[in-house]
Amino acid sequence: MKINKKIIKKINKTEILNFFKVKKNRIIACIVAGILVLTVILSAVIKSLNKEESVYRETEVVKGNLTVGTTIDGTIAVGTTTQALDIDISAYTGSSEISFSNMNSMGSGGGMPSGGGMPGGGMPSGGNSGNSGSGMSLFSGTNSSSSTASGDRTLKVEAVYVSVGQKLSVGGPILKLSEESVNEIRSKLEEDVTSAEVTYRQQTTEALLADLSAGQTLDSNKNKGSYAQIEYDQTVRSLQTAVESAQEKYDDAVEELDELKADLEEYTSKLAEYKKVLENAEFTVNNINVRDNVYGWTTAENAREEAESLYNKIVDSIESTEESIKSKESIVASYESLLASAINDQKQGIIEAQATYDKAMLNFENADDIYEVSMGQTDLANKIAEDDYNEAKAKLDEFNETIDGQTVVAGYDGVITDVLISTGDYIGTGTELITVNDYNEVTITVSVEEADIEFAQEGCKANVYVPALPDEYYTAEVTEVGDASYDSSSATTYYEITVTLSGNTKALYAGMNAEVTFISKETEEVLHVSNRAIIRENGKSVVKMKDGRGNIVTREVETGFSDGNSVEIKSGLEEGDVVLIESKVSD
Repeated sequence: MKINKKIIKKINKTEILNFFKVKKNRIIACIVAGILVLTVILSAVIKSLNKEESVYRETEVVKGNLTVGTTIDGTIAVGTTTQALDIDISAYTGSSEISFSNMNSMGSGGGMPSGGGMPGGGMPSGGNSGNSGSGMSLFSGTNSSSSTASGDRTLKVEAVYVSVGQKLSVGGPILKLSEESVNEIRSKLEEDVTSAEVTYRQQTTEALLADLSAGQTLDSNKNKGSYAQIEYDQTVRSLQTAVESAQEKYDDAVEELDELKADLEEYTSKLAEYKKVLENAEFTVNNINVRDNVYGWTTAENAREEAESLYNKIVDSIESTEESIKSKESIVASYESLLASAINDQKQGIIEAQATYDKAMLNFENADDIYEVSMGQTDLANKIAEDDYNEAKAKLDEFNETIDGQTVVAGYDGVITDVLISTGDYIGTGTELITVNDYNEVTITVSVEEADIEFAQEGCKANVYVPALPDEYYTAEVTEVGDASYDSSSATTYYEITVTLSGNTKALYAGMNAEVTFISKETEEVLHVSNRAIIRENGKSVVKMKDGRGNIVTREVETGFSDGNSVEIKSGLEEGDVVLIESKVSD
């Protein structure tokens, strides 16, 4: 068979190329392997040069609430408190007086005893400049910018020991008072004690008299109640008798007036008859000729004279009766007025008698209660006078204890922001001395979008994280919601929200950065631990712990809700367990 040389040449060329490709791949592979070995060696060298060491910090599994919400950055602001000279050096005036004589509306005239007054004791009214109450203290916080001394009682500042920016501790000296002014105030307070004691002793005597009067009033109320019905019946009968007597006089006078009117009517009717008889008699006399008939004329004249006499008598009787009628009409009118007055007096008298009866019965039924009230007033007056006396002594004792060594000391911890007094000033009760940081008023004000405002209403809770103090946890409450403002660039409405922090805030300073989280979701009373303690291994959540021999071991846990800092532990751990937070530290 004849072999084609061209084919042989082609084969040889292909084999040669394949041979060199294999060689090239092997060289590349060797180079890569060499690089890998070198990398391993370098890594080992680097690790040997930069060793990392694990450091563990213990944290405890606790039970509590976990929350999530909207977090906004803000800046801490620290409020201030003004310390004033709140030791009471005011003049003793005693409480306003109670006079037992002013409380008799319930005694014999209404129930209370008609005892004497109570100089120096009594119910306070309008306040007592010497009454600062129990628990007096030299120090108190105040937001008032005004301070006044109590009358002419002042203390002179001899030296001031503090300045703005100074860190102050409770009990640290603030100022020194002059010895002369201290001695003067002490002397006046001693005089107050003496005055209050005199008043107290006097009140004790007055109270004994008032108690005696209260007992007498008790007996009087009971006695009056026992015959109140008899007294009422007698009064009603007396009033009725007066009306009946006036009615009888009026009726008699009216009857007599009627009789006189009847007589007048009779006389008037007879007057016409007698007048006619007289006229006839006069006609007869005038028509008889005396010369011709002397006897007849004489008889007619006698008849005329008799008729004239009867007529005149009737006229006189009419006139007399008319006068009597006028007089009797006046008497009837007078008796009518008396009767009306008696009836009115009866009505009013019965009302008054009923009121007197009711009052007597009320005092009778409540005699014991009235007595107890009266005795209570006495005890109250005694207590007030005694309190005034004890207060005056307490003011003196407090002054002696507080101004020992003529020095006024600080009542607060904090940094002084203002000194309100100078050497040579005169200060009295309530005079403001210094202003210091108030850690009860640590606040943060942030801008909250309208969409989140439902979680930032007044009274809502919030959590506060301070980056400078990562291991501290603070809670807060929304204490003020400001007016809305509109940002046209973002078309968003914002509210200025102020939260007030609680807890140990003394480590905070004004100007510190903080994160405020307004709570939108919360789980209550669950086990939780720091997020940094949870490790993911093979798709499972585990924590590191120490066993009984101190060796570090892992334990699987089931996690739940997280607030970003802590995570809920549903199973695997119990409250009080201690787990480890691992961190790497390079040499």
